[in-house]
Amino acid sequence: MSSSPCGGSTVRDVLSTYALALEAALISVQPSIIASIVAVLKDGRHRGSTVWLAGNGGSAANAAHCALHLQQAGLRVVDLGANVPLLTAYSNDCGYARCFVEQVSPREGDMVGVFSCSGQSPNILELLGAEAVQHRCTRFGFLGCGGGKAAALCHFAVALPETRYGLIEDAHSALLHILQGALV
Repeated sequence: MSSSPCGGSTVRDVLSTYALALEAALISVQPSIIASIVAVLKDGRHRGSTVWLAGNGGSAANAAHCALHLQQAGLRVVDLGANVPLLTAYSNDCGYARCFVEQVSPREGDMVGVFSCSGQSPNILELLGAEAVQHRCTRFGFLGCGGGKAAALCHFAVALPETRYGLIEDAHSALLHILQGALV
């Protein structure tokens, strides 16, 4: 059966189309970029560096997902979206664009990792462009829509060409499991 009685696509059709799109997104990733991020994280783990992570919406969930795996791999991690009272206080007092950068106090050798489907979120761009972050941290991003402005602010950017946010978030989540496996 190729369509539902109402003329729409079947679940099988939607699943098949989605699986192919997710596969295409994952295949577009350059393994060397993931390898570079793994190398930076391993070096940071050895030096006792902190990884500062941020994202919005579903990308905030991926930042939290990343924080879990990095902590399990022995890294020091701060999920900048995890402390809701602090996040909302900075958003209220300094503006949402500064809600992440106000929380960061990086040391030399720390890392900043961002997750953004658009690569254009003002608070992500503020964080990546902050002077302290620029001078002290290696920056990496898991991005969609070709990377947006955030890609140019990262040392290493996994910039998926995909524009559908759900697919981007799912691909990023899968890549986090690959990152985790490589950090063991």
